[in-house]
Amino acid sequence: MSTSVTERNRANAEGMYRAGMAGDYAGFMASLDDELVIDEPGFLPYGGVYRKDEFPALMAKVNRYIDLSKIQLHYLLADGDRVAACLGIPDRSTGDLT
Repeated sequence: MSTSVTERNRANAEGMYRAGMAGDYAGFMASLDDELVIDEPGFLPYGGVYRKDEFPALMAKVNRYIDLSKIQLHYLLADGDRVAACLGIPDRSTGDLT
């Protein structure tokens, strides 16, 4: 039985978030595609375009505002080559989930 693109991408995303939440930095980074591009909106204090090799610097910036050590994965939606995650991450200044 073959695995569909949707199932494979969902499993990859789940593995990435699980590794990150477990503090498995090497596993997390290994799960990222070499062609990764993250485009954070310019209105955010860490706005800009980042590639895989810039990901650690981005996370250091993001972690100033939200507590990445307390990330919660609520659910994933997957369809073909697109996966979206609903996360809960506490804001460092208020403690509220973002």
